[in-house]
Amino acid sequence: MAFLKGDVDTALLRLRSYVRNYKNEQNYHNALFKIATIHYSRQEFDSAGYYYGLASKDNRLQRDALRNQIICYKKSQNWQRAINAAWDILPLISIEEEAEIRFELGYAYLRDGKGGEAIKHLKRAVESVSTPEHLYWLAEAYLSKADFIRSLYQYQKIVHQFPHDEMWTPTAQYKSGIVLEFMDQFDESKKIYKQLINTRGLGDTWGAEAQKRLEKME
Repeated sequence: MAFLKGDVDTALLRLRSYVRNYKNEQNYHNALFKIATIHYSRQEFDSAGYYYGLASKDNRLQRDALRNQIICYKKSQNWQRAINAAWDILPLISIEEEAEIRFELGYAYLRDGKGGEAIKHLKRAVESVSTPEHLYWLAEAYLSKADFIRSLYQYQKIVHQFPHDEMWTPTAQYKSGIVLEFMDQFDESKKIYKQLINTRGLGDTWGAEAQKRLEKME
């Protein structure tokens, strides 16, 4: 009741007392889940992830607890623990849900500096659900391995398949210009930057960044 009334400190004290004294009670893991949620609300993400991990030992809470654990460790940038949580949940989910977890695995591997592993899982995510976000991070994974051709291909898929996406498409277009610079295809790179400037204007973040790249090249 204290938690519902907004008295979070009292609620946390009572929940901790409960889990210390009633480990064999039916609501033990529910209490752990609530402790995790309080830590999450305070942006104490590593602590929240720890308690979600304990709560996941109850089969009734396992999927939700592990999903939340992935979110916590992403927020704290604890990539290895995010990877572990994603592997733990994979056997528990349906085929329809697998793309989401493969994406989380690939993203965490990429942020952990393991581009090769990232590519494996991000490719599987893209094969199941080809969203701009999935394509973008697959492109980034290829770029991390200096595989410019495959990276450029994925960026351009976003531009052509999702022309009206306001987040990923201009970002992918700009990154296409960067990759073309890496490949010494400067004329093609300039074309992309000029197109960004023409379509978005210099008042837009990506238009302004494209202008900076052009000025450096001239």
